[in-house]
Order: sequence, then structure tokens, then C-alpha cells
Amino acid sequence: MPSVLKWGGGHRSSHKESVSPDEFLQLQHQLAELKEECDDAVGNLELARASAKTLEEQYRASEASAARFKLALAASEAARNVAKEKTADGARGASEEMDAMRAAAAEATSAAEIARRNEAKAAAETAQLRSQLASANEEERQLRE
Repeated sequence: MPSVLKWGGGHRSSHKESVSPDEFLQLQHQLAELKEECDDAVGNLELARASAKTLEEQYRASEASAARFKLALAASEAARNVAKEKTADGARGASEEMDAMRAAAAEATSAAEIARRNEAKAAAETAQLRSQLASANEEERQLRE
């Protein structure tokens, strides 16, 4: 008949109790379910990592776009100053263009912040899944003893 170690200190042989075959089969089934959940969690972790990588790439692209928009904004402001000197209509057109570029730069910055938050969330989920996997492995090890 299989035996299971009880929690506690002292000599190992004093901590074994008999487990019926039905209980042992149930424990094996629970362990298999935990392993399956861990496998699913690892799969989800891999998906989260891929998603985080994609978000990181999007963040970098957003940063590059933001830098381009900042340069374009500086050029637009210079053009605005020239246009302001020439005509009021030219100044209005440059102002509208500058506002559009500012809005685009703000949108790019917002996308970058979302990417940072998603990356942090994926890292936290990774740590949690690793902890669950370690617990399941420890339970399996104890069942085998």
C-alpha cells in the first residue's frame, strides 16, 4: 500500500501513514491536473512573453515616431514663426499643423506608456506562474517519497 509523508519534524518513518489505493489514485489524478494547469500556465507565460516583446517593439517604434514628431514640431514652429511674419493666414495654417503634430506626439507617448505597463504586468504574471510551478513540483516530489 502506498504511503504519504506527513508534515512535521522528527524521524521520517514516524511520519508515514497508509493511503488507500483510491486515495493514491485521486492524488495522482490531482497531480496530473496540476501538471496540466502548469503546462497551460507555461503556455500562457510564453504567449505573455511574446505579447510583451511585441509591445516592446511597438513601444520602441512609438518612441522613434515621437522623436520624429518632436523634430517635425520644431521645424513646424520655425515655419510658424516665418509664416507669422509674412501673413496671418500662413500663421493659422502652421498652428493647425503644429496642433496636429502635438496630438500625434501625445498619442505616441500614450502608446509607449501602455507598452511599459503591459511589460510590467507580463513580468509579474511570469513570477507568479514560476511560483505555482515550483509548488506543484514540490508536491510531486513529496508524493513520490
